Amino acid sequence: MIPSARPSVVGMVATVTARTSTLDEIDDAIIDDYVSTISELYGVNTSDVSTFVTYSVSGSMALDIGEDGITKVEMENIITASLVETLGVHASNVDVNVNMDSGEVSFTVTADSYIEASESQFYLGNDAYITDVITAIESSLAESSITSFDVVSDVVAEIVFSIDVDNAQEDLTAATFRTEDLLADFETKVDVSYITPGPSFVPSIIPSTSLPSHSPSITGSVAIIELSTAVNASLEDSDVSKIVNDVASAFGVEEDDVIVEIIYVGTGSLTLNVTTTGTVSENDLEEELENEIASILGIHESNIDVTIANGTAFYRISSSSAEGSEELLAILDSDNVIERINDVVEEEYGVEVTSLDTNSAIVAEVVITVDTDNAENRIDDATDIISNVLADDGFNVTVESIITFIQIDSMFSSLLRCVHNFIANALPKRGSFDVPKYDDSIRTSKHYRLCFSSVYFRNCHIHSFG
Repeated sequence: MIPSARPSVVGMVATVTARTSTLDEIDDAIIDDYVSTISELYGVNTSDVSTFVTYSVSGSMALDIGEDGITKVEMENIITASLVETLGVHASNVDVNVNMDSGEVSFTVTADSYIEASESQFYLGNDAYITDVITAIESSLAESSITSFDVVSDVVAEIVFSIDVDNAQEDLTAATFRTEDLLADFETKVDVSYITPGPSFVPSIIPSTSLPSHSPSITGSVAIIELSTAVNASLEDSDVSKIVNDVASAFGVEEDDVIVEIIYVGTGSLTLNVTTTGTVSENDLEEELENEIASILGIHESNIDVTIANGTAFYRISSSSAEGSEELLAILDSDNVIERINDVVEEEYGVEVTSLDTNSAIVAEVVITVDTDNAENRIDDATDIISNVLADDGFNVTVESIITFIQIDSMFSSLLRCVHNFIANALPKRGSFDVPKYDDSIRTSKHYRLCFSSVYFRNCHIHSFG
């Protein structure tokens, strides 16, 4: 989930990702039933739950890497291009990862429907198409070659439920357990994101941390750092390695405790002219523009965000590479794009697009998640140090939130009550933040989750015992 310049929801957002092998399209009625039940489990309205479904096929290759002098990114781009050309899909629907040490290659091709995914699976299992893929790859490599090519026989369906839980009436941990039980036939992952309001240099990706499942993977604090910078090309592996090393050094943690996620964002605008005397729903028009731009670009709607303000539609397109973002923006510069958009929106919404502009700058947005549970350095000091280091490297830096998990047993109930009452009574309340009344149901699952935004409680530290 990628917000616009300012998130429309401020607070907690739970994301439930359910994956399973399938032999057919998942019926809309089944998804609607899940939405209804999940909204009840979290104590929210069904309108607070949004979904999108994708289908994917995956495979692997063995690569005998020679002395081509090609980087990991270049190798992945070559393999991606060969799959795109052979399958006739868009590059944004292909994800490739190459291990340059072992030569192992994994790839995933994503589609909006089961039929499209199964077609890709058929082609990838056909000897003639496999030969085309391998030939296209090896023709770009002087010394390297493909020694094996395998495709997984299953098509995987993925349903993502995004839930606005800021005003949820049910305990989130209990709701998570029940949701996992509801989706027992799926491989399920539940994440929770805390979105804090505040200006930034460019729109920034939501920080997310893992909501405790049956056994929390993190007990302690997790720091979320957001970076952004204009780029001419995708960040090199060496750039990412430096970020990981600098962050690990500042916090005093192992490099394995640092997770880096990167997206590349292209932006622009559409000038709108209202030709009707009636009322135009901006929300519906935004959604229609997102769908039409996604169709033109051949990407999923989740990679497009459109916001209308003062007669202008501002769009934001995300991609896994800077080169991919540039390619998408170049498509929007085509002569017939405005005409295609107007064919959809002019008659239905009484709105005409009179001009389309694209910004030349591509922005890399980086989200760094740091498990600081065993950090050797003070969190505040580390935050200041890494902010200065990364700013010197040309990044705009924000520390959006620190989320703390405290694992307790029943014997610490009295301690928990003291902590809870201290927060509720001693600390000033800011914005929409509030502390619920303490009762025994809070500790039903023996995991009491305290979430703090650094905007509100910058100097607040909670120490757990036992």
